[in-house]
Amino acid sequence: MSYDVVALVTKEPDQRLIADAMVDTGKDLLIQPRSGGRIMQLLSPEDEKVLLTIEPPRLIEVLSEIDRLLGPNLTEGLTSPCWWIEAHADPEVGPPHANRFAESLAWRLGGAVWTSADSNEEL
Repeated sequence: MSYDVVALVTKEPDQRLIADAMVDTGKDLLIQPRSGGRIMQLLSPEDEKVLLTIEPPRLIEVLSEIDRLLGPNLTEGLTSPCWWIEAHADPEVGPPHANRFAESLAWRLGGAVWTSADSNEEL
């Protein structure tokens, strides 16, 4: 199992904003691209253990799909379309990193954050 976060943001995230959010997660963390750079991983500098895996942003045009998948009330204040950025963390050491990453994106771009701690269901 993993600890999952979703940043739901009102503006399209570009590579620079995602990189800035990754730095906000931890300046000492190592970055490892996967799948030709589409997926990014943040690693522990001590042992290079994967702490967080970040998926590419997805455009969401129907806000009711967010309510259906993650539960009600997350879409308040979001505009349509919005962007879904999902990240998965090691549940033992990754949740603080995942939360900082998602909260940084929501702060920079406007939006909301969902975590699997908020739900008994996984994505």
